[in-house]
Amino acid sequence: MKKVTATKSTLRKSQIDFIEKHSPKLYAMVLQNAVGDELVFPKLNDSDSPSIGDYATIDGEPASGEYVMPEGETYVFKNGTLTEIIEDDGILSISNAERAEILEKLKKDIGNELALVKKILGLKV
Repeated sequence: MKKVTATKSTLRKSQIDFIEKHSPKLYAMVLQNAVGDELVFPKLNDSDSPSIGDYATIDGEPASGEYVMPEGETYVFKNGTLTEIIEDDGILSISNAERAEILEKLKKDIGNELALVKKILGLKV
C-alpha cells in the first residue's frame, strides 16, 4: 500500500479551491439597462467599468444582442461576451418604420391645424 502524504500548502490550496468552487460569488457588477434588465458581470466589481471582452449574463443566461444603457450607450454582446460599446451621439436613433409613423402623424396634425386656420379665417376648407 502506497502512503500518501500531503503538505500544509496542498491541503490549504485544496480547501481554498473547494471554498471558491462551492461558495457564492462575493463580488459581481450588476448594471441595469434603460428598461431595467440586469446585466451581471461576474468577474467585475462595482469599481470596474465594463470593457470589450468582458463576460455578462442576463436572467442567468449569457447576454446576447444589444442593450441600451441609461446614459445612452449601447452594449453589444455575443454569447455573453461584450463585443462592442456604441457611445451615445446625442441623436435620437429611430427606425424607418418609426420615422414613417411620425411623418404620418405630423401630416395629419398639420392638416387639422390648416383646416382650423381656414375655418377661423372664413376660407373654404
